[in-house]
Amino acid sequence: MLAARLSRAQLQLQSHRTWLRSFGQRATIAPTSASLTQHPIRPASNRTPREPAKTRKFVPRSGDESRRAGALQEADEAHLVAQQRAIREASKNLDLHTAITIYWNIKRKELIIDPVRTSLTQAIAFWTRVQKTLPEAERDEATAKIVSDFVQAFIPTIKSHKLVRLNGQAVAHILRYLTATKSWEDGNRLWSYLRDTEGGPVDANVYGAAIEMLAAQDAKLEDLEALYETGLAKLPHSEVISYQLSPGSILPDRERDVALKLARQLPFAIMLARLMRGDAQNAYHILDSMLKLRPSKVDSRFNYPFLEERPISEAYSVFAMSCKAGNPVRKSQFRALLSALRQSADLTDARKYALTVKAMLTASYIQLGAGGTIPRNGLTEIIIVLADMLRIEGISALHSEQKLQLAASIQRTFRKVLDLADRYDVRPTVAGFNSMITQVAGLGRPAEVVTEILREAQKSNVKPTLVTRRSILVAAGTAGDTELIKKAWGWLVEARASKDEYPDTTDLHILVNACVATRTPDLVHKAISEMSYLDESERDNAISRLEADLDAPSSTTPPADVDGLVAEIAGIEADVDVFEARTRDNPGVQDFSAQHVPMLLFTPPKDVQLPESEMRKLYDELTTDTAAPSPSTDAEAAKGPPVILESTKMPLGQLRYENWKLITYLLAEADRHDKTYIDAVDAAIASGQRPPQRGYTDLFRGDSTISGVGLSEPPQEFVKEGEEVDVEKVRRRIMELRKVSLPAQA
Repeated sequence: MLAARLSRAQLQLQSHRTWLRSFGQRATIAPTSASLTQHPIRPASNRTPREPAKTRKFVPRSGDESRRAGALQEADEAHLVAQQRAIREASKNLDLHTAITIYWNIKRKELIIDPVRTSLTQAIAFWTRVQKTLPEAERDEATAKIVSDFVQAFIPTIKSHKLVRLNGQAVAHILRYLTATKSWEDGNRLWSYLRDTEGGPVDANVYGAAIEMLAAQDAKLEDLEALYETGLAKLPHSEVISYQLSPGSILPDRERDVALKLARQLPFAIMLARLMRGDAQNAYHILDSMLKLRPSKVDSRFNYPFLEERPISEAYSVFAMSCKAGNPVRKSQFRALLSALRQSADLTDARKYALTVKAMLTASYIQLGAGGTIPRNGLTEIIIVLADMLRIEGISALHSEQKLQLAASIQRTFRKVLDLADRYDVRPTVAGFNSMITQVAGLGRPAEVVTEILREAQKSNVKPTLVTRRSILVAAGTAGDTELIKKAWGWLVEARASKDEYPDTTDLHILVNACVATRTPDLVHKAISEMSYLDESERDNAISRLEADLDAPSSTTPPADVDGLVAEIAGIEADVDVFEARTRDNPGVQDFSAQHVPMLLFTPPKDVQLPESEMRKLYDELTTDTAAPSPSTDAEAAKGPPVILESTKMPLGQLRYENWKLITYLLAEADRHDKTYIDAVDAAIASGQRPPQRGYTDLFRGDSTISGVGLSEPPQEFVKEGEEVDVEKVRRRIMELRKVSLPAQA
């Protein structure tokens, strides 16, 4: 019975196989219409009598083959997705070598999605700009060559329309790269092509990049303004945006965000062009409009042009406005700000110098309070300017007890700064410790002070360098410690020997200065006798300078005001204490709405000073207009309660008012500065002298009574209670600077 069942099963299986084979035979005898379309039989008229008709046998894919083909396609797509993800990740990390290599390995580049190409070109432009700020010895020339080759190969694909998904952002980044590398010929040729091509990837972003590139060359401002207007016309809702970017525009609701999409590249470009051409007033108007529309979205790019093109006093306020809105600047920009402040320090005036130190501490607090970071070299700038306070004129003429008093105050403040920086895991470079050794140890007790400072350096994992040995030698000479001079010279020689080197002429020069100060020429003669490897002329020059300096009369500088210096250093230390107290429980983002945050490093001109109540009244009159209809429904503010920034807790309405007031002061300060400079140029030309350079690093000049710069000081009050002010005259001046008039009443 079982055998019978097996026999029937075999017959059924054989029958089923025969039935399946019949489908293949039918396909061979009668091909489908699709197969005939794909593989037509040659007509008989084209065949020779001996040539048989050619047919293509259609073999249908099995299920396994179809699945394999689908799997291969899915694998290719997954591989492409992985490659694009890798490009974006490498671009984010500025690993351009990897990103570009993967890009070239993709065969069908037209399948690359647009955000990937935008990420890569943006990273290229940013990386190149950063590289240009580095010393030549620190630049990555190998990667720069890879980037250059990529851009040169990328430009033709823009022109040939091979990249069907290319948009304006990637093209704009390429133009910015060409601007950063000053590849004017390639940039101008590409822009000329883009400008004359209909339907190409030319949007407001590209116009912004083109304005930046042309502004860096010799283009006239009026031509750049024309490009700006053309670029604005390419934006969606261009009429609404043009209105909102104009002076005197009014928001539907000052307490809330504006639901208006606005590409920031174009306003930034014309602002930069105006600054580079000396039109500071209209540059501030653009910044004012951006701060009004998106006060919390104006990124750090809007800061650096003011740092490069305007006085540091103005650039500081622009930086402070950005931070107060929760937008800290990049490390490199912050370091540049601190460096500019340090270079402005006036060693002839203790009060102005102290204000500079206070400004640097305040800037650090604002940067950290906005969620930013301080680089090591930024902290080093603060320590150097603190140490150099002991170089103020007249300190060298003080008695030793007075010098020690000042040195102790500076050293105490230095330790507090180090403790505060440790809270943010930031430690200074060796240059900061070297400066402290030179200045503090030079005023007395050099051996003891050097030991203490080197101990602090060890806590910060900072190792002494050759310059550290030189600094000890300088301090020993200034303090008049002959024994320490001998030891320091021995340490320097040993440090050189550890590297198979000998003391050079710079080392000898420092030794000569130290021995002149201590009147110990024998030490120099002994050292020179052991430096036979130097040229005879170099040894003779050192001896000649030693003898000349020993015979030179000592300088007679009047002593500095000790009490004033002690008070200024105490004020700086008080600022550090406030800094420490505010960040003790919360070292992160600060609540700026409840704190005094110094925003100005200058006293505004009298013609824009109003009592606070009158200033707020004028602001309300100029920024509200119930008679004017809303420009567009797209520009209406989002419904809901007044917006408060999540980061710095600033209410949006309060932030807009404070920005408006600061821009008013900056407009007046820029006008005052530019007029002063023009008058100085005219006077120089009239007298046949060379025109002066702009005093971009001038701070507190002619106004040492300014207050409110430090964290421990009360806010600035420009118009005191009961002081008479011509309110109408000041109102007219402010409206003149802002190019507005009072809105029509309903």
